[in-house]
Amino acid sequence: MGTRWLVKVSLTSETKSDGLKDLIIKSLNTVIQQMSPWEPESDLSFFRNATPGTWVTFAPESFSVLSRSLEIAQLTQGIYDPTIAQAVDLLGFGPSEIEVLSTESIPVRAALDKCDYRQLQLNSTTQQVLQPGNFAIDLCSIAKGYTVDLIAATFKQSNITDYYIEIGGEARGSGCKPNGEPWWCSIAQPPGSQTQLPETLCAACDISIATSGNYVLYHNINGKIIGHLLVPHSLTQQNEVELLSVSTFCDNCMDADAFASALFLMGIQRGLAFANQHDIAAIFRCKKDQAFIELESEMLKELQ
Repeated sequence: MGTRWLVKVSLTSETKSDGLKDLIIKSLNTVIQQMSPWEPESDLSFFRNATPGTWVTFAPESFSVLSRSLEIAQLTQGIYDPTIAQAVDLLGFGPSEIEVLSTESIPVRAALDKCDYRQLQLNSTTQQVLQPGNFAIDLCSIAKGYTVDLIAATFKQSNITDYYIEIGGEARGSGCKPNGEPWWCSIAQPPGSQTQLPETLCAACDISIATSGNYVLYHNINGKIIGHLLVPHSLTQQNEVELLSVSTFCDNCMDADAFASALFLMGIQRGLAFANQHDIAAIFRCKKDQAFIELESEMLKELQ
């Protein structure tokens, strides 16, 4: 996944740590083998290379993640869209070793214009997906969160109730530390904002956290910054206020991961309105002139 992972577990005298790390790595490998566009035999790679008009069988895990991503795509009216994979690849954030293009280039514009989650047809009975013709799927904005949930599900099967899981900033906590304290999680802040914004600490007890922004993974092309998060179609944004990151707090990490990206792509006004409409706890970190500011959704205020 191109990042680090961290798991902290509090075990009782009845639970054993034997093989626990192997269970964690098994969950990580399951997602990588099925959902990584870099793996030549992943479900996404098979789908990308499939003949137009053919049905591609997905594993239960990847089919579940794709299904949820399409639900969120519909909910956001295509602002969040898993069919954006080809454009992401052309911009240098995908598996292809090609010259990085700009968002204004003809190939990237053509790939963005082609994005349409509604072109994907799923058969829930056979867990198959129809390849409409030269379509590719990107689940990178949801797969890490799902992996956190998958590890948590493995812990539940092993009667482990007190843990903290983090994969590249996507996190989930359950229960408490051995001393009875919660699993404290410090929410990542955009670079340079630490002196102006207060530190946000979350008691990660039965809650999942994710943060999305374009300040970590980006390219600089002729002085223009191009981030890895991009929306298929143009949106009118507030030019005087720059959205730096969005952090979300949900029951499961898959939703937290996807909604953090979706809200970031929407921008401040649309994102905050969407979060309030759908009861999503979220923090929007922004920059206006030289000052950093925070905006909170109504649901986040209820969590405090």
